Amino acid sequence: MGSAGTVVRLPVGSVGIDRSATIAPQAAELFSLGYRFAIRNVGLPGGSTNGVLTESEAQTILGAGLALGLYQTYRNTGVTAAQGLTDGEFIADQAQSFGFPIGQGMALWCDLEGTFDVPAETLIQYLTNWTVAVTNLGYVPGLYNGPQSLLSASQVGALPFKAFWQAASLVPAVPDGYQMYQLNPANTMVAGINVDMDVVQQDFGGGWPTFWQG
Repeated sequence: MGSAGTVVRLPVGSVGIDRSATIAPQAAELFSLGYRFAIRNVGLPGGSTNGVLTESEAQTILGAGLALGLYQTYRNTGVTAAQGLTDGEFIADQAQSFGFPIGQGMALWCDLEGTFDVPAETLIQYLTNWTVAVTNLGYVPGLYNGPQSLLSASQVGALPFKAFWQAASLVPAVPDGYQMYQLNPANTMVAGINVDMDVVQQDFGGGWPTFWQG
């Protein structure tokens, strides 16, 4: 898929969904129900491809009128500084292969949640390198702040991400605030599938999340 479409900031209050499995059969119905964006998973390099976004699904989502975002599922094992570069390059490469515009402020999201078997310093190095890779390849690094076992609120807030997305679970505030938040409860049935619902808002600096619209 060649680069086309537009990077957009949807109005504050816009509601969308995120999901780790395909929404292609439901995309048109989701749009008709008032959802305006979908954030889909691209997986990890060398990991399972079950449920990850494909080019045909991306075309279907955009064709249904939904704006599209990307997130990378969490990594709880194999967390090293070097792997942060590899994982960040992977999601950016996937974005380029789908046609997400480069250098236009498009956010890619890193999923931070779960438990970890490394020191906090190692996780911080991993996440920092993830932002470096994504930025170097022309995208904006965003962090999904989910429930996790290792970093304090101040450590999360000090990470060099440019956008933050708040999980439905109770997670601490970050200094710049969140550009998007999940509704509670998560894992809600919509259009016959389980989804998490998300709402666009402005952070304290006046920024809000970007999506790709065909």
